[in-house]
Amino acid sequence: MAAQGSQDLVVNLITLGNSGVGKTSLLLRFDQDKWSPTYITTIGIDVTSKPLDLDLPNGDKARALVKCWDTAGQERFRAVSQRYLRKCQGAFLVYDVTDEASFAAVSEWMTQISSDDGSGKPGIPLMLVANKADCTGDKRKVSEEQGRAMAARIASGVPYIETSAANGLNVKEAFSLLASSAAAWKLALPKTKRPPAVKPTEKTNGGGCCK
Repeated sequence: MAAQGSQDLVVNLITLGNSGVGKTSLLLRFDQDKWSPTYITTIGIDVTSKPLDLDLPNGDKARALVKCWDTAGQERFRAVSQRYLRKCQGAFLVYDVTDEASFAAVSEWMTQISSDDGSGKPGIPLMLVANKADCTGDKRKVSEEQGRAMAARIASGVPYIETSAANGLNVKEAFSLLASSAAAWKLALPKTKRPPAVKPTEKTNGGGCCK
């Protein structure tokens, strides 16, 4: 199949995870190949868009505009995250390897995706992201083995990847892999069942997270 133009294929991804796990920093690294040690909490939701050449799981290639929605991790903004989740074709579940509470919260974020009240869409591609993997030794509280076991519990075949926004470890790879799976998922749907375009309505205050 010939590569599709970015104007023909738009893939919407979303980041889910506790505040402070580094979702905004991952997006900054993905979009601009930059990192800032300054931590500014995202208020509501923000978006990053970038064209990517994707290798689809069936061997086809596609040119897509990848939009990734950066969500706030605080409890009061979870309804906002759910509203955008309905229109996305892929989701990152992000935790901080130095923060056991953020790892335990992955199960809570999964309930948004698999909820029965219309807040999520079971079946969209997921990826479990262990961020701040540059932190080693006593700083690291969640092992790779624990992370892989969590991915296996979420669903069979959910990819697990370790990243660092600070040094760029696996950031590009994570976005390319999930975007490719999300594009294939979207293209497999009948056009009448594809999610509508996401239209931002909330004011946002994006910024850098730690690592």
